Amino acid sequence: MLTGLGPELHDLGVALGILDAAGELRAEWFANPLAQAGGVFRDRGRRDALRDLIGTLLPADPTAPTASTTPPDPNVQTESWHPLTGPGAAHQVFLTLRRVAGGGLALGLAVRVGGVAVPGVTVTFALGLVEAADDGLHAIVGAPGSPVRARIDVTVDPSGASRASRSTPR
Repeated sequence: MLTGLGPELHDLGVALGILDAAGELRAEWFANPLAQAGGVFRDRGRRDALRDLIGTLLPADPTAPTASTTPPDPNVQTESWHPLTGPGAAHQVFLTLRRVAGGGLALGLAVRVGGVAVPGVTVTFALGLVEAADDGLHAIVGAPGSPVRARIDVTVDPSGASRASRSTPR
């Protein structure tokens, strides 16, 4: 077992398949590293390690609008949005992560643009791109259960005290 690894290196090693969940080196990885690394999408433990790594390196934005299932499904976690751009920018890009039933992981992108063309208006688009499951990686753009979403937030009061919001799944 490798000792002294920080949580980020441990999660990276597990996600890539170099380490098992206990932190032991996996000798089979060295025989075919590319094939072993590709297994990150087919193995639930490795997907969980990838999700944890992303959460550590790119902490989720707690203020981001996220998707949830309606009615709520206890097996599906709401989406987390991980900023890929700096905070406070007029244009923000996010990597989105959402657990799906059966231990899968949906990855997507979201873009938020605010106050550029019309002050007080923020437009957000979000879409799922791929779903990683035990049987591999599948495209989910616009698929049932993974709609392309658009949201417009309008600041009505210049002090920002009241906001109207409309969300439209496509």
